[in-house]
Amino acid sequence: MTARVLPVRFPPLPDELLSSWFVRLAHANGEKSHSLGFRIFRGECNFLRGGDQKLDRGHDVQALTLLAQATKTSLQRVKASTLGAYAGYLWDEISTRGVRRWVMPVLDRGGERTRHGLQACAECLRDDAAPYFRRSWRLALQVACPFHGRLLIDHCPECNAPLVMHRGDVGIFTPQPESSARWCSYCRADLAGAAASCEILDIDALDFQVLLLDTLRRGWINIAGRVIHSLLFFEGLRMLWAFLDAPAWSADFRRCLELQGFPLGEVPRKRYGGADVQRSEARCRLLAASGWLLADWPSRFLNIASEANVSSNRLLHFSLKGQVMTPFWLWEPVHMRLDRSMYVPSEQEIVNAFHYLVRVEGKTRHRDLCYLLNMRTNHSPRVAMVIDSLKSECSP
Repeated sequence: MTARVLPVRFPPLPDELLSSWFVRLAHANGEKSHSLGFRIFRGECNFLRGGDQKLDRGHDVQALTLLAQATKTSLQRVKASTLGAYAGYLWDEISTRGVRRWVMPVLDRGGERTRHGLQACAECLRDDAAPYFRRSWRLALQVACPFHGRLLIDHCPECNAPLVMHRGDVGIFTPQPESSARWCSYCRADLAGAAASCEILDIDALDFQVLLLDTLRRGWINIAGRVIHSLLFFEGLRMLWAFLDAPAWSADFRRCLELQGFPLGEVPRKRYGGADVQRSEARCRLLAASGWLLADWPSRFLNIASEANVSSNRLLHFSLKGQVMTPFWLWEPVHMRLDRSMYVPSEQEIVNAFHYLVRVEGKTRHRDLCYLLNMRTNHSPRVAMVIDSLKSECSP
């Protein structure tokens, strides 16, 4: 199956999101995005609808191939504009459905967007010759524009509606190229008008975000003299964000961070998902706090954890056992300095200690055996079971 070549075609712009490129193609050819999707994908026009855009995930190779044929663009370049291109750098592979770590979810119910899953830099939209949405703006780890230093917007400044590019042609008979990225799809307000009201990110937090984006681009980062693969680094950073975003587990830790000048604010009790669904202001606070902790890793982190009396069990609770194991760069300092788990001797150690006490003292008491094994208890059912079995074997 091949697709008919579009009369007006152009390649994606640098770091352009695939859905943004598709909408610009449709409007440049005088069509609505829905109609162009129906024509290129042979009746399947639901790639820009639903919970999260199927087209942006990049798992449908057949759809990407048809789009590459229609635009005379290489399939590799088309795939590079999808979120799936982050595989191997930000995660192992992107899921075909459901939420994805570090990607802000997009929920679309009844044609209305209910989640602020897309961000934009108002100054970039104002300065672009052809306004478009960047692929990195879908990531929760980016909260500000690295070029302008201002916080990204995730809603219309006039009606507070979420940003939706593919609905910009609704109610327009013949879409024009300028009717897509820069204007709100609901009230037609100019999104670039919010540039002056956007806050400027703190210089330290902005430098840390630039470091994160560079890590995502090159595939590695240097933490405390240790080179770490980006995939392992972002898994650990995700667990750190999840810990800081859970007041029930990190209340004392959050209070200690607040004394250092990093207030994390209140967290809504009823909230779907984790830090990925937080608004840009809340994620900005998480970015600044984690950047300060990692600037002197692991000294600041361990000092705050010790002051807050946080154990390794509480920190490593967010390792998602069975799904994602804690990366070594995060596990090592937590396990070495904050592990308070009780010592559990092996069965052979109990047996050897039993025979030692019998040989030296002529008898064995449960309390003496636990003391010899350096256990934090005077009675252990497991030790008692081994003693009873050994005594029964030794009895005539």
